[in-house]
Amino acid sequence: MTRILARATTADDLVGLLDVDHAGDAIAAPSWRIVPGQRVAVLVDTLPRRAEGDTEDQVPVRRLESARWGLVPAGSSGPDQGPPLAELPAEQLASRPELLQALVSRRAAVPVSGYYEHHETDDGLRTPYLVGAGEGTVLLAALYEWWRDPSRAADDPARWVLSCAVLTRPSTGTVEALAERMPVVLSPDVVEEWLDPTAEGSPDLLRAVAAQAEDVVEELAIDEVGPGIDQGAPDTAELARPV
Repeated sequence: MTRILARATTADDLVGLLDVDHAGDAIAAPSWRIVPGQRVAVLVDTLPRRAEGDTEDQVPVRRLESARWGLVPAGSSGPDQGPPLAELPAEQLASRPELLQALVSRRAAVPVSGYYEHHETDDGLRTPYLVGAGEGTVLLAALYEWWRDPSRAADDPARWVLSCAVLTRPSTGTVEALAERMPVVLSPDVVEEWLDPTAEGSPDLLRAVAAQAEDVVEELAIDEVGPGIDQGAPDTAELARPV
């Protein structure tokens, strides 16, 4: 089951917190219930276009953009082809050629306050928990893609759809009691390397980033929350309030 995300931090605060150079338009407002197919804030480092004759080393630009949560591969027929590809098992990327290029050059991070997991008991009852950073922000490893809508004119700014998927790995530590898998949470030590557009992503980098998540997730709080997250309650901080 795909997780639900929560982000309490505003776009303006993320700009300062994450050293963003450029923030795109229409970054989604904070939400305590972000589901696949909705918009998420996504952090990417890109290289500016080189002017003709320019031989200077390029300095990456850190961007905060709005993306569809659910990867739309460039060669697909579009975002409505099937269920949103919101999560990708990190250990399977190397065997999926259609995703390998995104690992090589389109790595991203999704800033969140936390994510929800459900613990199911033997009698079938499901209890929701928030795995999060309290009042802080954590970054989830992600891949992004640009898909061009062939039905739109070349000069239509809406012709390009930015989308992303969060990477997951087998759960460890305290989270293992809640779910079999968990998002790959990035530590501050690996964020720069993961986002670096001058470095080619590789299976080795992916394995290293997935491995360090074991320690990072142990620093997060795990709090049982009320059933409102599953019952259509209003999208407020009450959804994440510990019970």
